[in-house]
Amino acid sequence: MADGAARERVADLADALDRRFPAVSLAARNLSRQRLRAGLAALGIVIGVFAVVSLGMLGTALQGAATEELGGLGNQVIVSPAPETESDVLNGRDLAVIERAAAGRGEVVRLKSTGATVSGAGGRTFAQVYGTTNPAALFGDAPGVPDYHRQGRSSAPTSPARSTSASARR
Repeated sequence: MADGAARERVADLADALDRRFPAVSLAARNLSRQRLRAGLAALGIVIGVFAVVSLGMLGTALQGAATEELGGLGNQVIVSPAPETESDVLNGRDLAVIERAAAGRGEVVRLKSTGATVSGAGGRTFAQVYGTTNPAALFGDAPGVPDYHRQGRSSAPTSPARSTSASARR
């Protein structure tokens, strides 16, 4: 008798839900009629969610690996005039923009560069020559760098440089 009363209460509850939410009863009836279609739809949803989560995890892992690999390349960025500008030097406005962009992220060191032919016992070759007034910012405490390179004394030739660039060091 208790079993019959429990079934009657469940039937009353189902009727109340049908009256209040007819779409739910319609969906339940349709899902029970076409079980294969419902199962395949649920399987498709599970596979889709798994694919999205897997791609997100793969993207995060690749980003971490790339950051780890590229982090060892160095901590200097050299900015030079674009070839389209037909200019060999950065002007004061360009340098101010670079210094503002690097503020708080690193130190901006102004460099001058030129090419020169170098002669020695082995012959002649072309070399790129860089000059700066603040070499300590570039060399820091690197081993093997003579002290006179860290002090900013000029021992470079006095010929005018052809190119000015800025190097941001973190």
